[in-house]
Amino acid sequence: MEDIIEILQPSDSIEMACKNLLLHSFAIMRVNSETWASLKSAWLASKQFFVQTYSTRRQEETEMSMITKYRKINNFNLLGFNRPSPHKLLFRVMFLNGKPDSTQPWPGVDIDGGALKESSLRLMPCLHDLLCAFLAEIKRQVVVVDDGQRDVENDDGYGQEPSYKKCKIQLEEVNRDTTWTTNGLVDLSYCPLDYFYYHDIKNEPVENCSEHIDRGLLICISLTNVAGLEVLSRKDGIWYCPEMVSICESHYSDNETGCSDLICILSGDQLRKEVCNAEITSGVEEERFPGLNACIHRVKQKLSACRLSITYEIRQP
Repeated sequence: MEDIIEILQPSDSIEMACKNLLLHSFAIMRVNSETWASLKSAWLASKQFFVQTYSTRRQEETEMSMITKYRKINNFNLLGFNRPSPHKLLFRVMFLNGKPDSTQPWPGVDIDGGALKESSLRLMPCLHDLLCAFLAEIKRQVVVVDDGQRDVENDDGYGQEPSYKKCKIQLEEVNRDTTWTTNGLVDLSYCPLDYFYYHDIKNEPVENCSEHIDRGLLICISLTNVAGLEVLSRKDGIWYCPEMVSICESHYSDNETGCSDLICILSGDQLRKEVCNAEITSGVEEERFPGLNACIHRVKQKLSACRLSITYEIRQP
């Protein structure tokens, strides 16, 4: 069995993070300063929204009236504010072709001064670029070798400068008037940027988020200072808590938010089909790449405090 510390070791390079994901279906990665700044801004803006619209709503306003005010459904996609469970609030921004859905509801300036909209528009390109580069790197690492088998490519570059910029797909290279693609890798559908707020803190365990998989290609989840996310390794069948890493890091002592510069990237349900159907990877043996199967994950039942996390997912139609 691999050492727990090794499995949960944050990667500074996208190459090593992909290698970990191909084995376990998840990987922890440290983002660059631009992405972390955007994460912190979005985290603070979303917290303000949840506090203003839920905790301090006027007494005569019912919960349903608040949901109605900030929620839309378009093309069977949920947009805006919702309450998926008694213990969880959600605000969803749905992007298509690099832009928010035309019917996307946003909080009024009286709620947050437009901060959630502004920070979401700044954060989404950072996370989108990263996941697109991640998908490209997964396909690069799974290569055909001389004996006709498939293997993870050995790469001398794991020790290079900690940055994913060399793999980064620049937004300016994409024609916004056409379907947004991962640099020609695959056409994408609606891609959700979600803000989850787990607020019901009690002594007894509650059902925050049960075991499930996400349907997209890849999902990234911001790691916070409240341990809640738990992921199941496809290699050893053990549950891991990635946020134990972020909690132990000393930068929380001078970080004004509960959001770290670490994210956990998960395999989605569409990933294996996309990679295995691609010409370069036809016939991939499942046992050699268990992490291509969707990552089973959950939020544990008892939290030490309210938890706010941000997720972004790239999806096929």
